[in-house]
Amino acid sequence: MNAKIYRVVLNCEGFELSIDDNSPTKMGFFTTWFVRAHTERAAEYRAISLEWDAWAKEDVIPEEQRAGLTVFVDQIAPGSLWQWLRRRRHGYTFYACDTDDRKAKDT
Repeated sequence: MNAKIYRVVLNCEGFELSIDDNSPTKMGFFTTWFVRAHTERAAEYRAISLEWDAWAKEDVIPEEQRAGLTVFVDQIAPGSLWQWLRRRRHGYTFYACDTDDRKAKDT
C-alpha cells in the first residue's frame, strides 16, 4: 500500500499568552500540516506528533503549559505532492478562547 499525502488542520487550545502587556489570556490556534501516511488515522497521529515536536524544538508553548493543552484534528483532506514538497507546515492562526461562553453553550 502506497503512502498518500494528507492536509491535516490541527486545533490546539488551553495555553495562556499575554497580549500588549495585559493579563494572560486563554488562547488557541489552528495550524496546517501536510504529511505522508497510509491511512487518515496515521496522518492524524503524524501531524499531532510533528506539532508536539515543533513545540519542544521551537518553544512555541512553554513546557509548563503543555500538560493542559487540548489538541485535535479539525479537518483532514487529501493533499498534493506539490504542497508536501513546498512546505510541511503552514504557520499559525491564533484566537482567544472564551471558556465561560463555551461552557454556557455546551449546557
